[in-house]
Amino acid sequence: EKQDITMAKGWAQVSLTRETASYLLDNLNTTRLLNELHQMYYGMDELFLQSIAATRALRMPGMYPARCLHENDTPAPSNHLYITRLTHWKWYKTFGCGSKIWRHRLCVFGVEDLPYLAGKHHLMVNKLMPNIDYGAISCIGELLFN
Repeated sequence: EKQDITMAKGWAQVSLTRETASYLLDNLNTTRLLNELHQMYYGMDELFLQSIAATRALRMPGMYPARCLHENDTPAPSNHLYITRLTHWKWYKTFGCGSKIWRHRLCVFGVEDLPYLAGKHHLMVNKLMPNIDYGAISCIGELLFN
């Protein structure tokens, strides 16, 4: 039976289990969905995996059920619930931005933010930019190594 894709939006960066990645690569033909998304002007990278995960009929193993995002009428999870990417948007003033440098409304983290970043559990930080503060990148590398 033919099923519609449930369109969903989220981060472009994701963390996948090996089982999920294998299922995606070996069991699903995503060509049509990719072709549809490539016709969009903006945001297609934020729709691909999220839409696959939200479509229950695809039975993607290891995914966070989309219904859980809407339980209790709460807004989307805040940064403390994410594991893959830490992002500080300009409109979330409570998070702050130690470097006070913003790009596309995102904090560009600098050495001023290192004490804060050292206590976080995320796998990636968005944004660190070598042309703005290479010291921050170098120090995070040192932190991870040690």
